[in-house]
Amino acid sequence: VVDATLRSALVEHKPRLLELLQQARGAPESIRLEPLPRNGPPPLSLTQERLWRAEVREPDLAPAHIATFAMRLEGPLNRDALTRAVATLVERHEVLRTTFELRGDTPVQVIAPPGSTAMEPVDLCALDAEAQQE
Repeated sequence: VVDATLRSALVEHKPRLLELLQQARGAPESIRLEPLPRNGPPPLSLTQERLWRAEVREPDLAPAHIATFAMRLEGPLNRDALTRAVATLVERHEVLRTTFELRGDTPVQVIAPPGSTAMEPVDLCALDAEAQQE
């Protein structure tokens, strides 16, 4: 949703925005983002390391650092389409396939290859509404 302030700014800067988009469309290959080759597992970022150390020190608090969400879908569900969409998302974003492992005394990122994760549906139809919600 675009509010009035943002809409006004977009209108005001439209010519410059269009110019930037045109420049980006013709950008040379040298500035396009490409994955870097890796020689082994990458180190943790500073944020990952902070979360990992917090989990090691206080494992009972670890779930507080995990961002989860639930989504209620209503109407007919195309399971194949949902499965493909989630698989594409996980394939595109390494962070969704990343776990941490100790190598010696050093935590490193272990990134599963694309296609190595699967979404397993859980059918809650046999449970009562309260148990389903929980």
